[in-house]
Amino acid sequence: MYKFPDQSPASSFTPGEARLFEAIPGINVLLQVTPAAFIIVACTEAYARTVGRSRNELTGTDFFAGFQMEERAASHHQLRTIFHAVSTEKTVQAISLPGYWNKPATAASGTNWEMTNTPLLDDQGSVDYIIHSLQKIVADYPADTNSSVTLFKQERTDASPVAMAVITGKSLQLTSANARMLRLWKLSRASIGQSLTNICPAEESLALLQIVKQLESSGTQVDVPEVPASSDSGEAASYFDFTYKLLGPDPSDETITIAIYAVDVTRAVLAKIQAEENERRISNVIQTTPFPMGVYVGDNMKIQLANNSMRRIWNRGDDVIGKIYKEFMGDLFNPEIYRQLKGVYSTGMSYHGKSQPVTLIRDGVSKVFYFNYSFIPQFTEQGEVYGVLSTGDDITDLVTTKNAVEMSEQKAQLAIGSAELGTYEVDLQTNLVTRSERFKKIWGADDSADRSDYESMIHPEDLPIRNAAIAEAYVTTDLNYEVRVNRKSGDTKWVKVRGKFMLNNEGIPNRIIGVIQDVTEQKLFAQELAKQVKEQTEELAAAHNLLLQSNRYLQKLLNLLQTPLQVLAPVMQHGHLVDFRFRLTNSAYSAYAQTDPESILDKKVGELFPGYFQTNTFKMIAQTWHTGGTNTWDNHYKADGLDIYNQMSATKMGDEVIVYFTDFTRLKNLQLELLRKIDELECSNRNLKEFAYAASHDLKEPIRKIHIFGGRLKKSLEGRLSEHELDSFTRMENASARMGSLVDDLLAYSHVSLEAMLTQEVDLAQLIQLVLSDLDLEIEQKKAQVHVGSLGKIKGHHRQLQQAFQNLVGNALKYSNDQVLPKISITAWETFGKDIGFNLSPDNAGKTFCVIAVEDNGIGFEQGDADIIFDVFTRLHGHLQYKGSGIGLSIVRKVIENHNGYITVKSQVGVGTTFTLYLPL
Repeated sequence: MYKFPDQSPASSFTPGEARLFEAIPGINVLLQVTPAAFIIVACTEAYARTVGRSRNELTGTDFFAGFQMEERAASHHQLRTIFHAVSTEKTVQAISLPGYWNKPATAASGTNWEMTNTPLLDDQGSVDYIIHSLQKIVADYPADTNSSVTLFKQERTDASPVAMAVITGKSLQLTSANARMLRLWKLSRASIGQSLTNICPAEESLALLQIVKQLESSGTQVDVPEVPASSDSGEAASYFDFTYKLLGPDPSDETITIAIYAVDVTRAVLAKIQAEENERRISNVIQTTPFPMGVYVGDNMKIQLANNSMRRIWNRGDDVIGKIYKEFMGDLFNPEIYRQLKGVYSTGMSYHGKSQPVTLIRDGVSKVFYFNYSFIPQFTEQGEVYGVLSTGDDITDLVTTKNAVEMSEQKAQLAIGSAELGTYEVDLQTNLVTRSERFKKIWGADDSADRSDYESMIHPEDLPIRNAAIAEAYVTTDLNYEVRVNRKSGDTKWVKVRGKFMLNNEGIPNRIIGVIQDVTEQKLFAQELAKQVKEQTEELAAAHNLLLQSNRYLQKLLNLLQTPLQVLAPVMQHGHLVDFRFRLTNSAYSAYAQTDPESILDKKVGELFPGYFQTNTFKMIAQTWHTGGTNTWDNHYKADGLDIYNQMSATKMGDEVIVYFTDFTRLKNLQLELLRKIDELECSNRNLKEFAYAASHDLKEPIRKIHIFGGRLKKSLEGRLSEHELDSFTRMENASARMGSLVDDLLAYSHVSLEAMLTQEVDLAQLIQLVLSDLDLEIEQKKAQVHVGSLGKIKGHHRQLQQAFQNLVGNALKYSNDQVLPKISITAWETFGKDIGFNLSPDNAGKTFCVIAVEDNGIGFEQGDADIIFDVFTRLHGHLQYKGSGIGLSIVRKVIENHNGYITVKSQVGVGTTFTLYLPL
């Protein structure tokens, strides 16, 4: 009977956090501990594939609900015991079990799993979640786990991904160890046969003796997870999960045998460390962002999150978390805002407030602030609203400035009226004039809307002044001149004209707006003019403040950019450009100097990065400043403690240069690593070709001599040999023949793997006829019927394809049924990749494939063996019954893979076999 904690907390994992868990690498599942079961909250895609189910099928179910407990009752009990130990002892627990029981027994029984179970504690220190992680450590686990010799022979290979060793006796003699284990223990081959207590450090020997004692008491195995393995420098370079299995007889016997496995779990451990670091960073970003953020959950709006900015606005401390919003706000409670929050929670629709007044307490006094804020619903994976995200932006300064600007406009209108100014607007496309009544009165013109009528009334002597002012305004957009106007009433007045040329999107003036003033009695208006000057000065100051605020806003936007950016001004010395000075930059760039944008403002670039004079950087930026335009170049900056690759761009704007770059250091390093791997692969291919040459000459020659001299010896002793001796000669000849055939097949497989693809048009009908011609003797002997359907043409390697079909047809003849005449059918058709029926890459899914089926009525085989018959040396029948090396189908698969194709097989014992080839057209 398992006992769980009395209270199991409700799941505090949000859908977003569950998705973060699902994205981590490895085979992992997150379990919530409840009094009745272990509920699956989230799992990775790798876990879902391992147990043969989808995430939707697993999420929300009991972990043990789908297990075949009648087949693995012992494993089920062990894992429940481990989960119980994790939830009560609050420690990481590991266990090694053969098989995994969500799939059918036949699919997973040949795999041994290392399972690590990690507790997650809540704020009260109770275990509310368990992370269950899997690591596959041994394939084809031996059935006879009591035989250390059998175990080691099956797993003793230096190519194994698992470090393995066997120790025997109470002296802990190292009986066997593969290369990975020797490297891990920093031992040589000479250490095999010696006692580990003599060749290992005292501390490690003592730990090993303690493990042996545990094995003696448990009688099964001991698991030691996440053991750090130090590099030559002494730092932990990797991590391993160790498993110590008792394989010998009685633990008290001096002949005790222990198998040791070490699985590299570095990626999983580092991923766990990285995930914790990422979570800390995300939390830090949210807490330090300058915008207030909060999350309220449940119908009562319980505060789940409030970052530093939000707590500063509320003037509260860390104790706000967990409080009920309505009760917590107290005097600051705003019914309208609360109604908006509840509306978002109940309807699932976001609410956005613009320039909303909010009363807050500052220095003990209630003040009104203005905010742009948004209330955004938060959904579970089932689409239900579980909370509301609140974000805001304090725009009090902006609203105050806007009100001041509006007040200034009202004052300006009052000033215009007081100064008896006339206003006008001219459409430069139609020359139509819109004017105020005051304008009509001052100009003294008829009620005309045409611009030429007003221009005709300007005194002829003043027309040059007006024309010069108009010409200058087309350049500066400012219009200012004084002229005499001959009014219709017969009198003349001096009129001061002011205006502004307004530009369209193409930068071309399309209208003029302005004012006119009767300045005939200028002295009478001197006092009013002084007043206007003062008001205009105040308006300019307000505009300046708006500009400063815009600059601060621009800096915030730039800091949000991930691309490093800088605006540079030239530094001149004796008429020569010697450096640049930072006029503007962002956080992404200043991080390279380990500072912030404000700290490097107005500093010279050479002061922070003197190495940029020795690289291409200064040269290219200077060239951009001298020539204008835009320059883009690749740059390797190896100076000032940096070693980065980036693509830089520089654009001149006015007298300044805007510089930004993309850092592709990681991609460059990956490229260099790829080039190194390519060199290693080419070296490996050369070595393989040398091996093929050696095999064709050095291996076949001894076999040939054995065959020849054996035949001669048999002939010379003819008549003197007993029946047993003749049988021995026959066996020797057959063995040498099989060895020669094996070498030939290996060479054929090697050529298929290494031979360059010479793509050409291949007529499949002609190719099949060549194959049947080569096999005509076997066809005649077997009295086989071969049907060849309509076959087309494809692009490929003629010799390789001929070899593949010869192996397939040859197999059909070799494994024919003695009870019926062999029938072989070869047919072909075309289909689309998306219709093939199994997962293809996105590129291949859109291609057209030629499908070729080779069908026979032979002896067939179990469909469960379909996945292994293409492996090298795989034989489903003895060589005495059916000759062969077990390489033919491996060559077929290699040929199809060389042609970017696929091959499948379906078979039934006593009925026959069908090989289906998919070759892209």
